[in-house]
Formats: sequence, structure tokens, C-alpha cells
Amino acid sequence: MEQNRPDPSVAGSPAQFTDALNRLRAWAGEPSLRTLRDLAHPPGALPTSTVHDILSGRRLPRMPRAEFVDAYVTACLRAYDEAAHVRDAQDGDARSEGARSEGARSEGARSEGARAEGAFRGGESTEDVLKQWRETWRRLSDAGTGVMEVRDDAQMPIMVSSPRRAEPARPASARSAPARPAGRTRPARRIPWPAPPRIARIVPAVALFLAGILVGGLGVRFLPLGLLPPAVPPEVECLSDLPPVRPGATELLRNGTFDNAATEPWWTNATGLSLTAANRALVAHVPDRSGNPWDAMVIQRDLQLRTRASYVLTFRITASRPGPIRVVLQDDVDYEPALIRVVRAGPRPCLVSVAFSGGPDTNTGELAFQAGSRQPAYSLTIDDVSLTATF
Repeated sequence: MEQNRPDPSVAGSPAQFTDALNRLRAWAGEPSLRTLRDLAHPPGALPTSTVHDILSGRRLPRMPRAEFVDAYVTACLRAYDEAAHVRDAQDGDARSEGARSEGARSEGARSEGARAEGAFRGGESTEDVLKQWRETWRRLSDAGTGVMEVRDDAQMPIMVSSPRRAEPARPASARSAPARPAGRTRPARRIPWPAPPRIARIVPAVALFLAGILVGGLGVRFLPLGLLPPAVPPEVECLSDLPPVRPGATELLRNGTFDNAATEPWWTNATGLSLTAANRALVAHVPDRSGNPWDAMVIQRDLQLRTRASYVLTFRITASRPGPIRVVLQDDVDYEPALIRVVRAGPRPCLVSVAFSGGPDTNTGELAFQAGSRQPAYSLTIDDVSLTATF
């Protein structure tokens, strides 16, 4: 294995697989996220925000998609290959001009051969390396890490090295000049722009200042009227009784009444957050200073959401101490929300019913009670949870 390239087969969990992805990037020379995006195939397969979320572990314990793993590993191999070309060019500076020309021609021939065969500088084919990562990905996905899509073995053609740009034709007098070493180019000549007149520099600044005053004035004028979106999610009020279920509505949640003292399919994303079911209710024990609201969530996934559907969400909630709880219904892949509300939970039971419509069109929706806080530990009790839809 070329210079201790990370071996994905030793990963036994999604967290270790993510660590292997980070070590592969370090092995490739620590290319930036924009460099990986530019080297990705097909183009657009590695958005910088997606790569950052996956490498930082924000999407754990879910595994990344198979398409992302293929594009990411291929981009790292291409980055390593290009870094090797740069190192070869720097090593060639110590040789004479004639030796550098001969070395550049021979190295170019070897590089073209490697590109034709789909191999990187380690001598091992790109397909062999991708096969190792795919096998580890399938093993961890089959273990039940929440990946919703598995790609078949049909792969798109992958280019490891960047294609050569066509060089412009040179005059006959320049063809006899000694060849320039590979990787070294003559810096482009910069032509200074003439300085704009003083009035041209003042007018944009004045226009920007006046635009800021206009936008601020409109915000102060129309914010009390509700014409501008609120800065925080709206709060819902507690009801004295829950409304009746609409006829013809379809229940989307499973185990919303906790009759059998079971917690499945509800689960949490925090290590210290535990769930128990008793007295037909779900009790979440939130740890001390759990952080942001989304750092400690009670979740149910795989909900079928439709853009043109009408929904009614009802539940009863109590907490051992007063505090805000965020209720979010969204797509768990793209995080496009259909509902975001805040409930002021406390020792007194609070009945909540929210009717809404619209949202994403997906089969991977999730309902989450975001209970994280920077306060001491407390317990949160939820029961009679129902999400009905009229399609």
C-alpha cells in the first residue's frame, strides 16, 4: 500500500469509517474542500457543505451515500496523483536543463500510461481501491446504520488524473527552445487597471448606505404587521383538550401511544440521552448541559411526506423543569423543514395541536423533539403523539 494509505476494512462503525475518510484526505496531501469539489467526478458530486458535514461527523450515526464515497475516494486519489507530479517537478529542478527535459518527457509518457489504465501513483488501480471502500461501506450499511439507498455495482467511468489542456501552437523559432520542467509554468503578466475617478468610488458607498437605511426603515415599519418572517420559530399555546381526528386522515407515526411499554421505533442521537416507556408515555432523560437543542433529540424516521398534503400534529408534553422544546418535521436527508415550532414545556401537562400543509416531497421524513439545553439534567415526557395527513 503506497505510503500507508488508509485501509477502510478496519473500520467497524460509522464513526471509524468517517475517521478513515479524514485520514485518506490527509494521505492525499490535505487538499481543500474546493479542490475536492473540482476533482470530483461527475461534476457537482462533492458539494463543500456536504463534505464538511460528513467529515466533521455531524451526520453520524448515518453512513454517507455510496455515490459520495465513490466520488470522495476518487477525488483524493486524483489529488494524490497531482501532488506527486508537483513533487517530481520540484525534484527535477536539481538536474541540468537537458536532463530536466528528458525527465519531463519520460515522466509525461509514464503519466499518460497511468491515466489510460485508470491507476494512480501507488501502482494499484483506482477500481481496486474503490472496491475496498465499497465492501466496507456495504458491510457497515447492512449492519443497520440508517443508509436508505444502496447502489449497484455498475459504476461510471472515473478519471484519476486531470485531463491535459491543449497547448497552443508555438512558432518555429520557439520550438527549438529547451523544454520547461513539468509542473512549472511562466506566471501570467498582470496589467494594472487604471484607478477610477474619486466620484466613482464615492457613489457606490453612498448608494449602499442609503439602501441600508431604506431596508432598516421598512423592517421597523412592517415587522409589527407580520409581513416579515420572524427571527425565531413561533411558539404554540397549550390547549385544554385535543381536537377530534379528521375523517379520512392517515396516521403517519408508529407507536405514538406507547401502550406496550416499548420505545421503538423512537430513538435518540445523543449518547447520554436514554428513553423509557411507562404508563403509556415516553420518558426521555436528558443529560446535564447537553448543548444545542439539536444535540439531544427524540426522533422517529421514515415518514412519508407530500407537498400537497395537509397535516395535523398533536401530542401531550411535560418536563421536570420549565424550558423550550423545539418540534421539527423535516426531510432527514436534505433537512428541508415542513414544520418548526417551540413549546414551553413544564411540570404541568401541555396539550398541543398544530395544523399545517406543504413541505418536502419525500419518503425519508423525520419528526424530532429537540430537547438539548445548557442547563442541568431533566426528564421530558411525551405521550399521545399523532401525525395525521390528508393526501
